[in-house]
Amino acid sequence: MNELKKINNIIKRFKISSKPLEIINNNIGLINKSYIIKCQNEDYVLQKINTYVFKKPKNLMFNITLISKHLINKDKRNVKVIETKEDEDYLEINGEYYRCYSYIEDSCSYNTTDNLNILYEFGKTLGLFQYYLKDFDTNLLYETINNFHNTPFRLEQLVKMYKNTDDCKKEVDEIYYYIIRNRDIIVKIVDALNSGEIPFAVVHNDTKLNNCLFNKKTNKGICLIDLDTVMKGSRLFDCGDALRSCASTVPEDDSHYDNVDLDINKFIYFMLGFLNIMKENLNEKEISLLSDSIIIIALECSIRFLTDYLDNNKYFHIDYPEHNLVRAMNQICLANKVLDRKESLDKIIKSIIKHLENIV
Repeated sequence: MNELKKINNIIKRFKISSKPLEIINNNIGLINKSYIIKCQNEDYVLQKINTYVFKKPKNLMFNITLISKHLINKDKRNVKVIETKEDEDYLEINGEYYRCYSYIEDSCSYNTTDNLNILYEFGKTLGLFQYYLKDFDTNLLYETINNFHNTPFRLEQLVKMYKNTDDCKKEVDEIYYYIIRNRDIIVKIVDALNSGEIPFAVVHNDTKLNNCLFNKKTNKGICLIDLDTVMKGSRLFDCGDALRSCASTVPEDDSHYDNVDLDINKFIYFMLGFLNIMKENLNEKEISLLSDSIIIIALECSIRFLTDYLDNNKYFHIDYPEHNLVRAMNQICLANKVLDRKESLDKIIKSIIKHLENIV
């Protein structure tokens, strides 16, 4: 059956407002296959769920539907899950799983930006996501990817892989031993969660800039999208990952390591937006770990890239054999730059909080 004809038949099994007029293949996403469905009254997004990555699509959709409904009750601008005509939140056909979402009109996203106002809106939108979900019972959620931000577990995996590898130890030793020397930093957030010093919360777990929608005309933040990895964790995971990606001076696979740094202006504007919403909803320990979160997530990414490199690059897509090794070193460089600036970053955070309190 022709692909578009097949998709046309599938979308008709969901509760859409009118007959599909046009189906557009959307190649932006890397995990799930997506289509934009143009209808007379409103548009939709249809996705085929990648069951290689997400082994339990029913649990995945259970999480997404719960979170989506909770967010819409707080703010109507969030993405809505469209049910099938049988009142299900997914459609299963011959072992393939499909889902449908509302399409947010006049929205756009960015892979990168130097526009500081966009970064302010990104921080604010992440803050609103966390604020709206602060009263959500995290125990209701399934773990869709096991040990996703379990940094002690990730570190243990790397050590085992390193010990069982003999042929490339010299080329990875600099990265490996830097990671080992900074173990105490790497486990800070997980230790604080386990000790009760910081609370468990709903975590997005993939806070890249392109997972935030903005209004095309005003660049005001609308909402976060791609809720596949929403699970129980620490709000610091999302803050650290957002800054690691959006405030770095170069992409994570740039091999010009001397150019790797944290853009302070981007850091400030993101934090202004984020703390404008969350300053009163984070405890003192969480605030003290905000700058650490960038270091921790960068080191976690380095661990994952290096582990995959030692495991013959089975997880991450690579463009050349040393791609994951370059990524791992890039993230080490970023972590090291942030570590060197930690004291000044902590002072900036305190001054932002004081500034925001004075303008209320």
